[in-house]
Amino acid sequence: MVQIQEWVEDVDIAVNACIISVAHLKLDAPVARLGWLEVDHHYATWTIPQCDFDMLATRQYHESAQFALGDLEGIWMSFEPQGSGDSPEGHCGLFVHVPHEGKHTLKLSVQSISRILTHDFSGSDNRGFSPFCEFDSACVGDELVLSVEMLKVSGVAIGRREKKEKG
Repeated sequence: MVQIQEWVEDVDIAVNACIISVAHLKLDAPVARLGWLEVDHHYATWTIPQCDFDMLATRQYHESAQFALGDLEGIWMSFEPQGSGDSPEGHCGLFVHVPHEGKHTLKLSVQSISRILTHDFSGSDNRGFSPFCEFDSACVGDELVLSVEMLKVSGVAIGRREKKEKG
C-alpha cells in the first residue's frame, strides 16, 4: 500500500491547464470549485487563479467548498462577480453562509478591500455585501483572493486573552 504524506512542500499542480505553485498544501484540505481554499483555524482564503477568470463570467455566483472556522463547521463563501439585485455595474458581491446560530462577527475581503459583518445568524442564512466593491477581473492581476475571518463567535472575541492582574 502506498502511503501519502499529509503535507507536501513545493508541489506544482496542473489545474485547468494553469500551473500553480503550492507550498505546504495539506492533502485532505477542502478544495474550492474554482481555485483553491486554505484554512487556518479562524481564517479562510479562497484563491482563484487568472486561468479560471473566464469561468467567473459563466455564472451569476460561485461557491467555495465548505470549511470550518474554529469549531464552526459547514461554512462557505459565495462570490458574485457582477453583484446582485441593485448592485451598480462593475461591482461584485461577497457573502458567507454560517449554519450556526448566534451573533457572529466576520471580516470579509476581496483582494485588499475588507468589510466587517456582524449578524445574528439563525443557522440557515447567509449574509454579506452586494455591492461589496468595484470588480474588474482585468485589474485583479494573476489571482483573485477572497477571504473570511471569524472575529467573534456569539459575541465573544476570538483570540482575545484576559490580562492577569499583577499583585
